[in-house]
Amino acid sequence: MSARHWRWFALWLPIVVLGVGIARGEHAIRSGEIWHFDVGGYDPRDLLRGHYLRFRIEEQWGDAYDHAGPASEADCACLERKGEGEPPLLHAASCAFAREQCEDFVIREELLELDRFYIPEAKARELERRLQDARARDEAKLLVAIDRDGHPVIADLLIDGVSLSE
Repeated sequence: MSARHWRWFALWLPIVVLGVGIARGEHAIRSGEIWHFDVGGYDPRDLLRGHYLRFRIEEQWGDAYDHAGPASEADCACLERKGEGEPPLLHAASCAFAREQCEDFVIREELLELDRFYIPEAKARELERRLQDARARDEAKLLVAIDRDGHPVIADLLIDGVSLSE
């Protein structure tokens, strides 16, 4: 392959990878099951890394499934719906067990990586304040779409029941 072809390849590869990532996320949001999680652990936005609201998902854990394998292999969590708009109860399980036995499941490590929601710079201060106030009243919810393979994607962030995506 000539140097010219390598340059074109080097130019287009990041664009293609980014496009595939966006398409995967959009597909998960459209076809995945939507789950509500409480938002906690607010951190201010980092001006050096973009404009986003930082948070952590507050997980509610139930008992691990006894027949789900050793706790050291519990790299997934089965999701148990408690009610409409309520955060799910998570049950530690191996991914092999979760794929076979759970109605819905999530890969635990990927769920914990969901920690930021990008926002317009012009509204950053207002949205930071609103999120902080809503968290204090337990009125901040993260909507997470989880596909059939257990991969989570942020669908929206609700503050006092109002979407930040709109």
